[in-house]
Amino acid sequence: MQKLLLVGLFWTAVLITLIIFNLNFYSNASAIENGYMQEGNSFYNNYHENGGYMQEGNSFYNNYHENGGYMQEGNTDVGKLIVKVKIYLQNLERTGFLRISSLLNGEEVIKDIELSEIDRYQQTITVDLEVDKKNDIVEASSNDEYHVCAYHVKDLIYEYDSFTYFDCNEGDVLSVDSPNYISLFKPLSQVYLKSENFHYSALNSFAEFDYNGYSSYDGYDTKYNDDRVIIKINSPLIDRIDTKKLKIMVMIKGQIQSEVIDDVQYELENIGSNTISRTFIFDRNTDIGLIHIGDKFLACIASDDLRPPEGQECEKRILKKFGEPNVLYAR
Repeated sequence: MQKLLLVGLFWTAVLITLIIFNLNFYSNASAIENGYMQEGNSFYNNYHENGGYMQEGNSFYNNYHENGGYMQEGNTDVGKLIVKVKIYLQNLERTGFLRISSLLNGEEVIKDIELSEIDRYQQTITVDLEVDKKNDIVEASSNDEYHVCAYHVKDLIYEYDSFTYFDCNEGDVLSVDSPNYISLFKPLSQVYLKSENFHYSALNSFAEFDYNGYSSYDGYDTKYNDDRVIIKINSPLIDRIDTKKLKIMVMIKGQIQSEVIDDVQYELENIGSNTISRTFIFDRNTDIGLIHIGDKFLACIASDDLRPPEGQECEKRILKKFGEPNVLYAR
């Protein structure tokens, strides 16, 4: 009798063990299927492991574009200069696209990023800007300057003539062999606010008020409807009179123009001055909307002969008038 009791207890223990094992197995399988994995006594969400999120410690970090064209730490292409642009999304509606434009190492870079393709839970994205370290104008080096701007185009049809939300930032190349970092649309950025204030100040100077006190900006539209955007860049070379080749680049509202002066010495001899000047004319109508008074424009001058201090030097200004030159000294 005692022997039978012991056998019964043994099989009971075996049965209980099998039940517990199966419960744990199905619990873990269910967790995996629903996006959760268990580690120790806590669960962590792994639902987006293949769709944009990985966990490090107790915080999530965005890895959405790991396989979508964005570089990881380090520079695997030794011939490329890389700038990683961190874009804060807190104040951006997830509609339309971002036009990113940059003047980097004597080259022009333009990229469009579709916001609707970005997970709504993401707070930032990182966009890689990549150019050759060396071209026929300049070879990248530490302390070279560069500019990056981004414009949020939500609805091009209905907002074509509006003052587009944007941000710009200027950086220095800190490393040629590893990525450089810059940010846009940080919550405390004042770039757009300053331009917007200047823009509406210009509008108010042309406003016409009716009997009820409502304003109309027809005067602004009438005056500037057909005017062109004229930007004149002056590049003083008094301290670099031996410069042989030079590139002048201008950027405004996602549009870039540039010109290469192949024989700077010949031009300096003929103009009787130590300043190289170029005038660039932009149409107000662009593929992302109208250019307005108050928009930011930027210029960079590139040449190996400018060293020291930098092979590319940049400046920025607010556009203040149409139909006549907006002058900027760059260097």
